[in-house]
Amino acid sequence: HRGSWIDRSSRMLSIVGAAVPSFWLGLILIDMFGVRFGNLPTMGRDGFTSLILPSLTLGLAISSVYVRLLRSSLLDSLSQEFVRSARARGLSEGRIFMLHAFRHSLPPVITVFGVSLGSLIGGVVVIEVLFAYPGIGKLVVDAIRQRDYPLIQGYILIMAIVVFLVNTAVDL
Repeated sequence: HRGSWIDRSSRMLSIVGAAVPSFWLGLILIDMFGVRFGNLPTMGRDGFTSLILPSLTLGLAISSVYVRLLRSSLLDSLSQEFVRSARARGLSEGRIFMLHAFRHSLPPVITVFGVSLGSLIGGVVVIEVLFAYPGIGKLVVDAIRQRDYPLIQGYILIMAIVVFLVNTAVDL
């Protein structure tokens, strides 16, 4: 629905989401849902509910890039010749969208995911420290504070291997 109020508002939200740093978004969510409303835990590992705020923070911070990319890729796909041919054959708009246009617009999004995996891993480190979630990111930050060089080197090696494998899989 190009040019509609939904399109304009989603573009505006994605621009704001790309401009807001993840640690600041996390602080806002902690203040809103942990302090003011008091219905979600803000730190620690107390079951499923303690994963909601960190996941939401990380997801909102990185999804704005994918929303903008998917929108532009879908608009490009919907103007292609094969979509006009599918409409001429009498296929429904939902079927054209899911089977033709959406599938055609996914490769750029998958490629950007592979490239942005490094920033996603860095974001996890910040989010784990912010929400005091005991994970590998918080372990590495504590290792940096204590100057535990073998642990830092091991973390960098493992993350480099993960990024390499994901980028190789995306390229294949």
